[in-house]
Amino acid sequence: ETRQTVGARLWGERVGWDWNWEFIGQFGEFGRGDIRAWSVATDTGYTWNGAPLTPRLGLSANIASGDEDPDDPDLETFNPLYPRGSYFSELALLGPRNFYNLHPFLTVNLTDRLAITADVDFFWRLQTEDGIYSPGGRLLRSGAGSDARYVGTEVSLNTSWQANEWVDLTGIYAHFFPGEFIQDTGSAKDIDYIEFTLKIRF
Repeated sequence: ETRQTVGARLWGERVGWDWNWEFIGQFGEFGRGDIRAWSVATDTGYTWNGAPLTPRLGLSANIASGDEDPDDPDLETFNPLYPRGSYFSELALLGPRNFYNLHPFLTVNLTDRLAITADVDFFWRLQTEDGIYSPGGRLLRSGAGSDARYVGTEVSLNTSWQANEWVDLTGIYAHFFPGEFIQDTGSAKDIDYIEFTLKIRF
């Protein structure tokens, strides 16, 4: 495999609005075939700076290409190369390949040091001939066995407290509800995830 990646990023903020958008294209060769893949990742939000709790309402909308035909030599599945394991959430269940998702979230600041974020994330497959992948790129479920696009929904609650200038505490709860594609292709149990993190700076 020989793969080149080119991209552009637009970001900024104005009158309460903030945005961070990335556009990526990939091309190259994969065995006898060609690589043609792409991705768009966006995060847009509005903060009520003068309101109590300084709430920020955001929407992350993302999409990445998948392979249209597993029987031809061309490869159209996007490769994020070196993604964060927690690309979508701390649950780190899915990777950014062959998908599109909508991720609205709300952050409120109870104090200058205590913030809570509640969010819901909806996942679909872009190409029904391609499957779903782990954050590291391993194929979790192939596209065989189901034409369903809907992969599942995740809800989560994240609480972050900066106790002082040296210590941060974080608590996270997430729950994943499997969608039609998961139910059609094997085990389809709900997933619960709990995380507590202590960070000390010195």
